[in-house]
Amino acid sequence: MMKSNKLTLFVFSVYLMFLTWLVLMKLLPSFDLLPHMRSLNLIPFKETLFINNKINFKDIIYNILAFVPLGVYLKIFFKKWPIWKMIVTGLIVSLSFETLQYLFAIGCSDITDLITNTTGTFIGIGVYSLFDRCLQEKAVTVMNIIGLMIEILALILATLLFLFNS
Repeated sequence: MMKSNKLTLFVFSVYLMFLTWLVLMKLLPSFDLLPHMRSLNLIPFKETLFINNKINFKDIIYNILAFVPLGVYLKIFFKKWPIWKMIVTGLIVSLSFETLQYLFAIGCSDITDLITNTTGTFIGIGVYSLFDRCLQEKAVTVMNIIGLMIEILALILATLLFLFNS
């Protein structure tokens, strides 16, 4: 395996760990701190769009942004796949998270999350396609550098979160 492929796999693996911690653990340091609640919303954008009778796009934007890297890495690893297959993979990953949240009663399982997470995957596919078209063989290297920088920042923020909440 080439050095670039190993680095890409490493960055992707770290991203998946952060994504799992974000979605399932809600950035909390322990399972004990998770709220034990189980809810299921099957009406798109019902719960997340309005908070205190005001439109709230923050949760929607965060969900989209959290899944953009998934689309990027799907495009890197499976270049030959048709786009629909990558989008369905993003949908399955999101559905898996939503199902786990419901089964373990650790959050709200929401159709809106499924839609926005899948949208993030689709955007990530487009982002990488654009980088690939512009940078060609340097696209993976650039994505690895961007991924590493974001992960280092996330690690610093997570460390601060633990230090100030312990």
